[in-house]
Amino acid sequence: MKKKKIFVLNTNVILFNWKSIYNFDEHDIKIPSIVLEELDEFKKGSNEVNINARKFTRIIDKLGTQFIENPSGKMVSKLSNGGISLGEKKGTIELVRTNEIAPEVKTAYHADKPDHYILSVAYELSQKNDNVILVTKDVNLRSKARDIGVQAEDYESEQIKDADFLYTGKQCIESEALSDTINLLYQNGKSPMPDLPEIKKIPNQYLILKNGKQSVLAKVSHKESSEEDSKPQLVKVEKLSVSGITAKNSEQAFAIDAIMSDHIKLVTLYGKAGTGKTLIAIACALEKLKRKECKQIIISAAIVPVGNKDVGFLPGDLYDKISPYMQGLYDNLHFVISEAKKKDADKITLLMTSSKQDGTIKIQALSSIRGRSINNSVFIVDESQNTTPHEIKTAITRAGVNTQIILCGDIDQIDAPYLGKADNGLSHVISKFKGKEIYANVYLEKGERSELATIASEIL
Repeated sequence: MKKKKIFVLNTNVILFNWKSIYNFDEHDIKIPSIVLEELDEFKKGSNEVNINARKFTRIIDKLGTQFIENPSGKMVSKLSNGGISLGEKKGTIELVRTNEIAPEVKTAYHADKPDHYILSVAYELSQKNDNVILVTKDVNLRSKARDIGVQAEDYESEQIKDADFLYTGKQCIESEALSDTINLLYQNGKSPMPDLPEIKKIPNQYLILKNGKQSVLAKVSHKESSEEDSKPQLVKVEKLSVSGITAKNSEQAFAIDAIMSDHIKLVTLYGKAGTGKTLIAIACALEKLKRKECKQIIISAAIVPVGNKDVGFLPGDLYDKISPYMQGLYDNLHFVISEAKKKDADKITLLMTSSKQDGTIKIQALSSIRGRSINNSVFIVDESQNTTPHEIKTAITRAGVNTQIILCGDIDQIDAPYLGKADNGLSHVISKFKGKEIYANVYLEKGERSELATIASEIL
């Protein structure tokens, strides 16, 4: 029989996922009372951490209404006296008072701070039970816990096992056996799947096929197969131009093909800086607007200042306040304008100028998207590596009729606190949507911004 564990949760776990208490199976959970004090500081506001703080506080308030009679005959909250079951096949949750820091913790770490009160609760419980684990997204607190003999873990229920092996959405296959397939793709634009075990038959997976003399770009297509033969086939991928922007490499060609495909409603573009992720997303969106395949473009981003250093109060309306954080998006829009034909460039400029009024091209903070239903639009979320899995779920579930969502980001450049390569919203989507016919993913690794930017992204 599996031995029951006791998990002590840090505040940042709850701020990351307010439902985390339900993800520990049959094991028991202890919440140090100082966690409630810390959550109290986060209750006001509209960001995800503020919403999570309020939701968790409501759970605690509801659970606290169950009472039990103590030995002196007084009715006390069961939540602080033995704990309350979280449901069938679940453990209990108990609120543990944190009056003072244990001497052993105080000797090792002198500062009188909330983290040390939480560590103290875990330490004292571990003296009575050898299966106590402190759960925190703070790497330093995990190190401190292990230093004094307390087991510590990151909160991993949303995580991917190894982010370095995340699905890339592409394969390069070289074999002489591909000659017939390559010829068919050039002649007919499509071909049956070659009988090579190394080719993964994942819907919308992109391929670079080589036979030593020729090469071709292709995509595994399930959607375009005929009714008589529903087996997956290969279709040729062309290097297209959109809004004056032409694909400079195979990865960019794949990205453009994915976005411009009618049946693909969710696209993720991830890779290092300077590979053209956001530029291609915006150029394709503008091309769709020009072709009247959508009525609106919404470009958003998770607002997290680099280094978490806020610029402070900014005057003006919401549009003015978010502009400094969205400058990268404006840069890409202006570049597309510079590359577009004059007639198209004038139209884009006009749409941008009037975007505050008619919303044809709208740039807004991701935090303001909650509650909306977005129809007939291309919705781009830039810097999506700075979102939590719950935030990105909120964004994707805004998609209404004829709406496509494009997520761009670099999982090696995360500015949001407590997020890593494995537990951010972008990685979460790539892992969960792999294999869905309405989804495509492209990993871009070849830098096209400049030689300097490419070298810097590799060596710094």
